Amino acid sequence: MENTATQAPIKKKKHHVVLWIVLILVFVIVILPIGLSFAFFFDPVHTTSEELGISTTGEKKPLTNNLVVDLFDHADDASKNNSLSLSISEKDINQSLYDNLLSVLDNNTKSIMPQAFLDIGKEDYTFTVELNAYGFFKTRLFIVTSLNISDNPKGLMFELKNLKVGRLGGLQNLLLGNLGNFIDDKKLEQELSKSMSFTLESHLVTPVDGKRYIFYPHDNFVSDMARMIKSGESSFFQDFILQMFSDRKFNFSFYEDKKISGLLSLQEFHDNTNYCSNNDYVIDFEMKKEINQYLPTLINSGVVNENNVDIFSKYLSFGSSLLTSGEKDLINNTSSLPSILGKSVAEYSSERETKFALKGRKLSEVNKIEDVVSAQVSNALTPTRCTELIASDGGDVVDARVDEFDLHDVLKTNSFIGYGKTMYYQQADGSYKIAFVTIDNMYMNIINNNIYFILGLNMNGYETSLIVSSIIQSAGNGKLYFKLDQNNAYFGSYKIPATLFDSLTSLFASSSTSSGWFSYDANKKSFLINFIDAINNNEQIKLLKASGLNIDVGVSAVGASIIDNGYINIYVSASRS
Repeated sequence: MENTATQAPIKKKKHHVVLWIVLILVFVIVILPIGLSFAFFFDPVHTTSEELGISTTGEKKPLTNNLVVDLFDHADDASKNNSLSLSISEKDINQSLYDNLLSVLDNNTKSIMPQAFLDIGKEDYTFTVELNAYGFFKTRLFIVTSLNISDNPKGLMFELKNLKVGRLGGLQNLLLGNLGNFIDDKKLEQELSKSMSFTLESHLVTPVDGKRYIFYPHDNFVSDMARMIKSGESSFFQDFILQMFSDRKFNFSFYEDKKISGLLSLQEFHDNTNYCSNNDYVIDFEMKKEINQYLPTLINSGVVNENNVDIFSKYLSFGSSLLTSGEKDLINNTSSLPSILGKSVAEYSSERETKFALKGRKLSEVNKIEDVVSAQVSNALTPTRCTELIASDGGDVVDARVDEFDLHDVLKTNSFIGYGKTMYYQQADGSYKIAFVTIDNMYMNIINNNIYFILGLNMNGYETSLIVSSIIQSAGNGKLYFKLDQNNAYFGSYKIPATLFDSLTSLFASSSTSSGWFSYDANKKSFLINFIDAINNNEQIKLLKASGLNIDVGVSAVGASIIDNGYINIYVSASRS
């Protein structure tokens, strides 16, 4: 009996040991991994689209859709050095990620990956992918990168610094090494191109020199920008922006105000004291004020659209005098325009045209250069003088002269003025952001055997100067060609390189008409001054020609320096063959 009583506790002790072993095994094999998984990887904090400021109901738009208009945000802001500003915000990128990635996922995939977004920190860029497994286990994947400009190779580099899942970091080599079993960098590049507007390279799966990174090559950046800012008939503005990127003229900031931003000061392009007498001839038309006051209402009412916005901008800036007959019909037939302007179309036009009188005459008072020359011929060819020329079988008819001041007035009516592009888009609050680039001034400085042509290129309210030197190449018979000199072309004080010079001449070809006394010959890359019609259409000259005399017209340019008032000399003589 005693032996039996002493055996029972021993059996109970063995039972407890087995139970503890089972519990420990369960803990080690099941509970501990689950616990550690929850401890390291579980992250219930998920972010809504509303918290990110992402619109999930609007029309899908590319990230680059509004960048061209936004370029001009600081053009007339002296505190920002009158800069073009390239800016891509954290919100812009997150909207693009939603539009191009999340919104196109099927419901099953979206339930697993409900959110992906970027956070721009003080020293890093963190891409977050939120994951939801089986409806209860939530975690987040963090891809931490830095962004900097690389010189070798040349471009922007997102270098991977850390890859975290939940609270556990330093997983980049482990996870990306295993990822290489399923996807390579080329495939990853293809996926990136579907969700972004830029042509990127991936070196995440296979590191280069021990670095894993996303790379944006400079050449890809330039080609993407070219696609983004295509500017119609003339590529000058597009090519200028691209040249500025190539010349590293943009000063970039990657972390300030949660955006990627670059500023290009326009002050270098404002003036050139060696060639411009800017204060004498440049007119401030205050176009930005007028365009921003009236154009949004015209757009919102449906009167103005992308097809006719340049015509309305030209009218709002300069009045009707620079419009073609068809453009005038469009303006005059817009019934709602007077109520929007608060005055008649003619009254508004007259007010705008008085701006031309700030330097010289109003548009309506500018005489045609042909009439100025013909009047001088008529004054010299009195009936007595005509009789003398006929009796003596010819002689000197007149030595006419048109000085710079007269030429500048007449150039106000040239087709160059008002040529440009107006761009706009509707913002989230329903208002419209507007930007424009327009040629609004033109004058010339005459020096012997040379003329400097200066065109004012107004960039959303800030005046810049295109200066082209031209070498006189007389064509005879009343014509004078001015061959553009590729070696002396400037944008303000910036010397235009050969690659940009061709775009500049294309701009002249696009904006000039071929008729009248002053035109541009695209084939010769030359401006042409032609007074032959002004001479031949004069009534007294017609009398001389009817008597059998031949009329010869010579043209020359005379001027001592930039600051002097040079002139065009028209020499007319008669002879009998």
